[in-house]
Amino acid sequence: MFTYLNIVAGVLLLLASNAFAQTIITCGGVEDTATLNAAFSTGGGTFCIVGTCVAGNIVVSPGATSSVPETVSLTRCGSILAGSVPPTFIAKPGTTGTFIDARSLANSGIAHIAISCAGTAASPCLDTSWGYAGASVLNHYTDVSISNYTGVGWDAENNNDSEFDHVIANVGIPGQGSGTQIAIDMTACGGGETTHDSYWYGGMLELSAQNAVIASSGGSGIRVNQGCTSTNYITLIGDYIYANPSSGYAIWDPSPTGTGHTITALTSIGTIFVGLKGSKAAFNFTVGSGKINLTGNQFIGIKPGT
Repeated sequence: MFTYLNIVAGVLLLLASNAFAQTIITCGGVEDTATLNAAFSTGGGTFCIVGTCVAGNIVVSPGATSSVPETVSLTRCGSILAGSVPPTFIAKPGTTGTFIDARSLANSGIAHIAISCAGTAASPCLDTSWGYAGASVLNHYTDVSISNYTGVGWDAENNNDSEFDHVIANVGIPGQGSGTQIAIDMTACGGGETTHDSYWYGGMLELSAQNAVIASSGGSGIRVNQGCTSTNYITLIGDYIYANPSSGYAIWDPSPTGTGHTITALTSIGTIFVGLKGSKAAFNFTVGSGKINLTGNQFIGIKPGT
């Protein structure tokens, strides 16, 4: 049984009266900023989205500036098996700054959502970062698509011990884009990261972690140790990594001889590294005691490097 709460600016809100409280947001493709922010202002909860939401700056987590976490579930309404179109958030013209602010979430999930910055100056499109390292955040992201961004697609810094399952932040197909955009920032210096079936073509993946596993994924390079340094035990399994168009490397450290700038161990199994015009090498970083362990990999148009 549902109780109607509000209808404003083409957005219909409902709250389930059973124990599993759920706010249903139905967007009408019009200016929905105020109503969306009003719905999220309660702080935490379960929200499901229907339709296309056109808005300016959206704050999903009102406590984003606090170190106290919020628990939020943000997803589509209904079954994904029904063949319905995933709900989409689209930045309205002129949007700047963070488009969707979902910082300081813990034990939370975002799933089956598409987000477009629509070519505006909004950056990042989605911000789920934490302001400090070390906490075990334990978030789960599934089928999240970020598109049409010009700066940072998704800032997920310090999402320690979180899982990224089929997340996409493409600028274009391989070979397109300048490579300077940060598709996803997964810097997690105080914890681990797990990523699978995810793609970041045209922009780079930012990574620094105690332990990271990237499986069945692909994109335009992985930059390590940019925001901070960590132990970086990195495992690649069945990936497809292109050399980044800007750096010329598939995996690289921007300051490979700097203090603390190491990858303790890189283990790659069944991964294909692909060079593009102007590519330099697959690897450019300082390796630690664990060394580089390569099994069943392929290098196409590019040499391993150092």
